[in-house]
Amino acid sequence: NLSDDDECTLKSLQKKASKRTSSHLQTSDISSYATVSKDSTVALTVAAADAGAAKITTTSAPETETENTTETEKSLVLASVAEISATEPPSSVSGPSAGPSAGPSTTGPRRAMSNESIKKDESKLKKMLVRLLSGVLMVSVFLLFLFSGHFYICTLIFFTEVILFRELVKVRYNTWLPIIENSIPFFRTTQWLWFVTAIFYTYSDFVVDVIKSNTSLHYLLHYAKYQTGLAFLIYNVTFVVTIATLQKDHIRFQINQLCWTILVLCLTVGQLKYIMHNVYNGLIWFALPIMLVVFNDSFAWLAGITCGRKFIQKEFVNISPNKTWEGFIGGGIGTMVAGWHLSRFMAQYTWMVCPTNKFELFPDKLICELDPVFQQAKHIFPHSIFEVFPQFVIKMIPSVVDICTDTSSMSTMMVDGTT
Repeated sequence: NLSDDDECTLKSLQKKASKRTSSHLQTSDISSYATVSKDSTVALTVAAADAGAAKITTTSAPETETENTTETEKSLVLASVAEISATEPPSSVSGPSAGPSAGPSTTGPRRAMSNESIKKDESKLKKMLVRLLSGVLMVSVFLLFLFSGHFYICTLIFFTEVILFRELVKVRYNTWLPIIENSIPFFRTTQWLWFVTAIFYTYSDFVVDVIKSNTSLHYLLHYAKYQTGLAFLIYNVTFVVTIATLQKDHIRFQINQLCWTILVLCLTVGQLKYIMHNVYNGLIWFALPIMLVVFNDSFAWLAGITCGRKFIQKEFVNISPNKTWEGFIGGGIGTMVAGWHLSRFMAQYTWMVCPTNKFELFPDKLICELDPVFQQAKHIFPHSIFEVFPQFVIKMIPSVVDICTDTSSMSTMMVDGTT
C-alpha cells in the first residue's frame, strides 16, 4: 500500500542502516509506529540480524488507526530513523550479542553514549581535578577584585548584572525570533532601555549618598539634586518608546514580553539594590556571604561524593537526582564551621571592616575605629545552660575560656571571642 516515493525512501534508509551495527539502534530511540498515509502505516523496528545489520520492515495497519494522519508525522519519523542510523560510525561488533548492553564505541560521538557509559568515562578523579582548578581560578579572580578596591568590586557587580540580564532576556528572544525580527521594531532596544532605567534609579541614590557623606565631593551636590528628576525623565522616555512600538497584531505578545523583562529586572537589579552600600560599608559584608556560598557548595559536593546515599537512601529533590541528603547535611555543617572561623579571620583586617566614602582607582590603606561588632568581647553565659547541655558538650564550643563555679555553687561559662 506504500507509494513509490515511500518505498524509495525506505529502501534508501535500509541501505544506510545495513552499514551500521545494531549496537545502538534501539526501538526506544525511535517511534515504533508512525503513519505514512491515510490507508497504510509504517512500523519502524530495528533488530540485530545474524550479520549484525539493522533492518527496517514495513507492515500494514488498520484503517481505524490512520484516519487523522499527516505527511508531517511521516517526515518526522523518517528523519528520526535517518538521524539514528547516522549517529554511529561502522563498527566491528556484530552478531546477536551486539545490543544495548554492549556499550558504545570509543570512537563514537559523545551524544551516542548512554548515561551509564558517560559516568564511567568521567572518573571521579578527573571531576575533582576540574572542579579544583576552576574553583581556584574563580576564587583567585574574586580575590584580585577584592583587594583592588571598592570601585573595582562595584564595577564587577555592574557587569555581572549586565551579563545576567542579557542571558535571561535572550532566552525568550531566541524563542520568538521569527516574530520579533519581522514584526516588532526596537524590541531589544526597549528591553535595554528598561534595564538602563532600573540601573540609574537604583544606583544613583547610592552615588548621591556617597557624595553627601564625603566633604571633598560636595562640589557635586549641585548636580546631585537633579538625580530624581533625571531618573523620572529616563523612565518617561522608556515608557513612551515602549507604547509607540506596540503592534496591533502582537500587542498581547509584547505585553507578555514586557512583564518578563520587569520580572528579570526584579531578579537582577531589584534584589541587589543595596549591595553597593554593603561594599562601601565594609568589604566583609560583601565578601563573607559570597565565601559562605562557596564553602557551602564545596562542602556539599565533598560530602555528597564521599557519603552520598550511604546512610540515607531517600531522594533529596526530584529536579536534581544527583543531590543527596548527606551532601545537604554536610554542606550545612561545613558552612557553619567555616562561617565561625572565617568571620573571625576577616575581622582582623581593617581593609575588610572599615567603611569608606571615596571613589578611588588606587585606594590607600584604610584606617578607622573598629565597630564593636568586630572587637573581641567576653560573654558570660548563665548556669542554666548546664541544665540543657552536659559539661563535656559545652567544652567543645570554640573559644571557651573557662568553666567555673560562683558563690552559689552554680556553674558559669566564660567565652572569649567576637560577637
